[in-house]
Amino acid sequence: MKRRNTAAGGITLAAFLIVLAVGGSALAGGYIQVQQTVVPDEVYLAGSGGSPETATLTLTLTGTGPRGRFPIDCMLVIDVSATAQIDVAKEAAFGILSKFKEGDRAGVVAFATEAHLIVPLTDDLTRVKQAISDLSRGGKSAFGDALKLARQQLTNEGRPDAVLAEVPLTDGQSNSGSEPAIEGKMAKELGIKLISIGIGNLIDRNLLEQFASETGGLFLPRPRDDAPERIMARLAVTSAGGEITVKKILPAGISYAGGDPTPTQIDQGADGMTVLTWRVGSLGLGARWTATVLLNGTKVGEWATDAESVVTMDDFRGVPTTINISPLTLRVIAPNAAPIAAFTYGPEEPSTSEAVSFTDESSDSDGKVVAWKWDFGDGEESEAQNPEHRFAAPGTYTVSLIAIDDRGARSAPAKVEITIKNTPPTALFTCSPKEPRSGVEAVFDASGSNDIDGHVVTYSWDFDGDGAFDKTTSNPQVSYTFPSSGEVQVTLAVTDDSGGTDTYTKAIEVLPSVTAVRTIDTCLPDDVTISGGTVTVTVTITANTEVHGLTLHEEVPAGWTFT
Repeated sequence: MKRRNTAAGGITLAAFLIVLAVGGSALAGGYIQVQQTVVPDEVYLAGSGGSPETATLTLTLTGTGPRGRFPIDCMLVIDVSATAQIDVAKEAAFGILSKFKEGDRAGVVAFATEAHLIVPLTDDLTRVKQAISDLSRGGKSAFGDALKLARQQLTNEGRPDAVLAEVPLTDGQSNSGSEPAIEGKMAKELGIKLISIGIGNLIDRNLLEQFASETGGLFLPRPRDDAPERIMARLAVTSAGGEITVKKILPAGISYAGGDPTPTQIDQGADGMTVLTWRVGSLGLGARWTATVLLNGTKVGEWATDAESVVTMDDFRGVPTTINISPLTLRVIAPNAAPIAAFTYGPEEPSTSEAVSFTDESSDSDGKVVAWKWDFGDGEESEAQNPEHRFAAPGTYTVSLIAIDDRGARSAPAKVEITIKNTPPTALFTCSPKEPRSGVEAVFDASGSNDIDGHVVTYSWDFDGDGAFDKTTSNPQVSYTFPSSGEVQVTLAVTDDSGGTDTYTKAIEVLPSVTAVRTIDTCLPDDVTISGGTVTVTVTITANTEVHGLTLHEEVPAGWTFT
């Protein structure tokens, strides 16, 4: 048996719809439309806990074609040989033509010693009847040539959407031209039905019955009154196809999880493929057959829903036909594993004066980390992968990191407690005046001291360098009077609000309370004198306090006189 293969290309819609249609030809046509959808087109691996795990594939066959029935293209093959009962044949032909409807066509081949095309296919049935009326008999019987001529007319002029038929009105005898027996097989392959009416006394029943059997036609041994009705019942095709079988082959990564209707047969191949078979039967024009198939994914990946799936049938002319079902794509995925957040930081014991560097060490087993959410526990946040952060105040902070992967899954927060140490204050002071005098009050100002992460709360002073603090205040300014002159090491110790301390020591030169300054007025260098010359010596005495019984003693060098 020859089988026609028709590939149908897919037309993708939003719901992944494919339409498969077999276009007609001059010899045979297919009028089954196949539609297939799969929703959703992505499912989770069966048993993984993801949702959804099941896709619904809907397969629909629709019978398409003209309304009511297919039109008929019929060649009447009339025996006009010398032994033919031509009047009976004419009457039978007129009866058949009387059942034709608008859109049907007929033609006439008459044969005796030779076969002749009397009327080609036409919808002018009056012309056909007139030609039949004018037929006369005589000669031998070229039955084989007549069938061949009728077949060629249907092949060349038959319409793609018409039922093709040859109606021999003959006794089946042939004694001229080609052998008629081969014409049954030729007609069968072309979808032409042979409907024979026996006319005469010596009817070759075997040949005419063979024609009917081979082509799905009909053999009437004689022209009975109901012959036209029986012939039209055989030619009036109202189904788009018959003997329809759907064979859907699922690949190894997709399993069958149920369907409606249940397949007629389910076969599991050794290669993991599943073969679902439905025997649909015939499908009328405008009728529809739908199967719903539930699919589960058994392996992660992208899978074609069909592996050489086909619809086989006999088309409206009875010609075996195959439609290849183009596959859709079903993606099977595993549930997304959330990433794992992790990080390190340095230095290990940071203080408020140091920036802490955070290093992301997050991971994702089935993808990659693409975003980061940092919370430093002090009200500050960051989305950098490896941020730096400086804590403004000492204390213990809980730093957390949430990692986000390329499919949007968020990790559980990774949390680490970080203790930020206090940064000690810085001690600094000035003295006014810079060189105080003994017995005179000096002012010490520690306002230059500072604390970057808080504030200084106490100022402790050691004015005599003995290691013991003489004054402690909360005010940065303090006054002190040195009891005697000389160099003194003054030390300031500051304490901040977190208990941090710092010291600053500075040497202070304390001047005496009374000073005498001698100046010599001369235009000569200090170590040069002129014999007999006179210089003026001025002694300036400064007292910063009340002095009683002041005495100046000046010893004149040898060789000098006081004037």
